[in-house]
Amino acid sequence: MVQEDQGWFYKQGGQENGPFTTNEMNSLIQSGELKRDTSVKWNESEWNAAESFAKLHFQKSAIDGVRPWVRYWARGFDMIILGFLLGILMVFVPMDFFNTRFSGLFLGIMILILSIPYEACLLKLWGTTLGKWILGIRIRDLEGQKPNFDKALKRSILVWWCGQGADLPIVSLIF
Repeated sequence: MVQEDQGWFYKQGGQENGPFTTNEMNSLIQSGELKRDTSVKWNESEWNAAESFAKLHFQKSAIDGVRPWVRYWARGFDMIILGFLLGILMVFVPMDFFNTRFSGLFLGIMILILSIPYEACLLKLWGTTLGKWILGIRIRDLEGQKPNFDKALKRSILVWWCGQGADLPIVSLIF
């Protein structure tokens, strides 16, 4: 006998599991088997993160909310680290190049250009950067996996463009 609300499915390790009732799904959440970012669907709906379904109940925690200042400081740490690494590389560049009035501008542009692939590589390898790791931030997809390089690169570009306003003066303050 199929119960009326038995239409829940979830993916784990690429395998589709189900059907389950709402009560069974909430029991799986309580046991820790289902996470907020586990891919779930109801009957023929699209796959979404489990937390996006109102019928599935997750406990609220202090870190559930959006934490823009934590992300801001994590990015700041990452930029300091990248600047430090570029400073080490500058030892190998002839000093005559850096005695021009554009050397600071050049270094700033280099940090901006290199920050995108730098972040994407670290997200693909570890799912975090050093700044994010220090502040307890991990980047995962709906399956709970680290992003592949293409997704991490797109994310880094979008964060730079939409989140930081391309680091343009005044614009970046607004974004």
